[in-house]
Amino acid sequence: MMTDKESYLKELEGYLEPLTPEEANDAIDFYGEYIEDANLQTKKEIEYKLGNARQLSRKILADYSIKADEDNRQNNRKSTPQSNSKMIWMIILVIISAPMTLGIGGVVLLMIMCAALVVAIMTVVLLATLIILMAVCIYTGVLLLFTHLATGIFYLGIGIIALGCLMVVLPVLYWICSVVIQILANFARYLYQKFSRRNQRRSEL
Repeated sequence: MMTDKESYLKELEGYLEPLTPEEANDAIDFYGEYIEDANLQTKKEIEYKLGNARQLSRKILADYSIKADEDNRQNNRKSTPQSNSKMIWMIILVIISAPMTLGIGGVVLLMIMCAALVVAIMTVVLLATLIILMAVCIYTGVLLLFTHLATGIFYLGIGIIALGCLMVVLPVLYWICSVVIQILANFARYLYQKFSRRNQRRSEL
């Protein structure tokens, strides 16, 4: 029969699938030694110090995401919007697990993320509308060329203009999204650093 420590670490390991096997093993070994050194015997004692296994896994995943971002900075590599988004999401999960710990800053981050999500949805709708307009106009224009030449050329012109707008808008939107995500990532990292310091002080009590 597994002890509370073994059961906790086994559950934690299951939540660390996004990490490489080596990273997951390092995390399991670290917290296994922490539990041993702190002489935490029961599940209640372990969860009081570390949170439940899911909460701790979110913290570990956030730590690794931030570490990867810092490695990119040290090696003068630019973080991608995808990696920044992953880091923000991991930090938000930590915030959701302990909303009172981050206070107003956590609420602000969640509000900004909600606003960014709304803007993203509106952007997708705009792009979809532009693509549909382009496709319909070009298709209609081609059909009308053989029956109503002037009207067909008119629709083709609108379709080509819509295509041109799309080619201009897409790179601009990508750049704007990259900048916004980078700002959110920096703010999320700042909040998480505050969280880590407060959590460390709490664990020392």
